[in-house]
Amino acid sequence: VVEALSECGADADLKWPNDIMLHDRKLGGILSQLHSEGAIVGIGINTHLSVAELPTASATSLMAVGISVIREQLIARVVAAASAGVAARAGRQARRSVW
Repeated sequence: VVEALSECGADADLKWPNDIMLHDRKLGGILSQLHSEGAIVGIGINTHLSVAELPTASATSLMAVGISVIREQLIARVVAAASAGVAARAGRQARRSVW
């Protein structure tokens, strides 16, 4: 998520346990739930909220900091970055099992 946001010009960070932070304000969050067949992951990012529309004073949005994004392109970047991370992890696990 941070990698995808960086590609859009946002210098975001993750804050334990599930917050996406930008300029010390909450930009969004990540929730996950493990199941026997895998995991379900939900990601929320405030993209097009004005300052007046933000839910709390500690929240922010990409629009509020002057970053314009097309949601579908951001989603594609998040999915691509996550897929690359999963593939890299699978490759490391496969190499470990050979040893």
